[in-house]
Amino acid sequence: MDETTNNPVEELKQLNRAIHQYEIVLKTTKDPVQKHRVSKELVRLRDYREKFHHVYSVVEEETEQTSENEFEGFPFLYQNVSLDEDRLAHDREVNALLAILHFFEKEFLSLMTERRLKLDFKYSLERDGFYHLFQDIQKRISDFEDELKIINNGNYKEAALTEIKNRRLRKRRILIIETDKFFRRLKKFDQEILEDIEKDGTACLNKDERVHFEMIEGMRYLEGYTVAESMSIMFQFTNEAISYFNLPEIIVQE
Repeated sequence: MDETTNNPVEELKQLNRAIHQYEIVLKTTKDPVQKHRVSKELVRLRDYREKFHHVYSVVEEETEQTSENEFEGFPFLYQNVSLDEDRLAHDREVNALLAILHFFEKEFLSLMTERRLKLDFKYSLERDGFYHLFQDIQKRISDFEDELKIINNGNYKEAALTEIKNRRLRKRRILIIETDKFFRRLKKFDQEILEDIEKDGTACLNKDERVHFEMIEGMRYLEGYTVAESMSIMFQFTNEAISYFNLPEIIVQE
């Protein structure tokens, strides 16, 4: 990639496109040699982009939206998850994270209720805990977006810009890590329920019931599926979300 152009905005676009292409390769390749080489190149490009941001204040001018093929290689996400155009954060990965969380809230959080997902006492407590965890993530999103508004609105002194950007990067990193943790925990929960259903256990008390929604709730993806089928669909969604974030286990455990 040519890292020098006469137009900072165009250079940033080229840089983001290159990073996006390498990230797709990193997520899909099974060749350890290629994975190592691509990882090193990604580190170099991301480091260059961060230095670029400190030199040019063009992040806010970056108008290129996330590629329509953002979830290429992730069948369920690709077919069902779309970006929220009114909430674009000028950040490809955060945009995708917001889209994934929005889909979860609309299509799966409503499944995680006592009325629709009847579980034994142990799993009922765990099921209910996901509401609180999800609210915590929503607060982190709001906090991160507040940081973006400070930069976008120019509500800062020039001397404080570096600290503001560093704070934004820290909050961005924490948001992605905590979202990944949420989905890993949800995946484990799904997997245990599905394994119990497979063994004809008693963890799920209504596995064969059909999921239905009131007319006021609108059309929902899980309408008409059994509870067991719905849990399986949520497991696929959760697994793909984790694969998309592609965080090493050591980072998730921080």
